[in-house]
Amino acid sequence: MAEKFRQIATASLRAYRGGPETFSEQQRIVLDYINSIPLAATPAGGEVTGLGDGLGMVRSRLFHD
Repeated sequence: MAEKFRQIATASLRAYRGGPETFSEQQRIVLDYINSIPLAATPAGGEVTGLGDGLGMVRSRLFHD
């Protein structure tokens, strides 16, 4: 429980380090999360993690096949 409290406190302090407006920090956190979760997998390319990786797979399929 103490470790979780430390994590929450650290994250809160990090979010407010730029001032009271935290919207841009919230956007960055969500973007980092989306770019770190597995979205799909393909037989040829393996696991697709994040939007950039997914778009790269689509691009390679469209322009190199």
